Amino acid sequence: MQRLLYGTLTSATFWTAIGAIVLFVYTYYTRQQWIALTDNLREARRSADAAQEALKISRDELRISVRPWIDITDEPGGLKTTPIKFDEFGNATMQHSITVRNYSENAAQNVMIVAFLMVTEDLAAVTARQKEASGDNYVGKSDMGFLLFPGLARLAVASPSRFDRSQMVSKSYTGKFEAFLVGCIGYRDQFGFLYHTNFVYWMVDPTTGRPLEFDATPNSEMRGVFVPWHTSID
Repeated sequence: MQRLLYGTLTSATFWTAIGAIVLFVYTYYTRQQWIALTDNLREARRSADAAQEALKISRDELRISVRPWIDITDEPGGLKTTPIKFDEFGNATMQHSITVRNYSENAAQNVMIVAFLMVTEDLAAVTARQKEASGDNYVGKSDMGFLLFPGLARLAVASPSRFDRSQMVSKSYTGKFEAFLVGCIGYRDQFGFLYHTNFVYWMVDPTTGRPLEFDATPNSEMRGVFVPWHTSID
């Protein structure tokens, strides 16, 4: 009886050990398979990310290679302005005409031009107005604007602009103001991607080239020429 019991226990221990070994081998093999699968997934993800990045770079390179570039023409008459007139309340008005050309070798679509007169010495307000001019409300609409080809083609727009006396801010001890023409040219390439040419012109004395400071005297006018002060392209 003792021999039978001992033999039974020995057999049970043996098969338990065999089962443990089999379980260990199975677990180890399964773990190795999981590690290999995880590594393969990571590598596949890295390859997919690299392929996406390469595709993005190739698309960006293609887009850059065919992008248009629109700017105010450097030919005579690219920017024309009338004197700034102040009404009986000191509000300022001015007429301006802007002619742009395509300096690239690629056609531009949805070309739109907007510009605003500002009579102020608050440069933060000038910057804010410039950002506003490049917004979708003015030059970002995909269903509006003109088509402009490279070469001899030109696009001209004329518009009035008004700046209220209540918005005029002087930063000098004299209480005088300066004049700016702030605007943006918006246009799209053949893929519909939107670009901007942002500009700020400054009114100067045509003789000295120095910025003009003046009073917003009611029922008067101010004469000068606008020269580029800041331009950026994106």
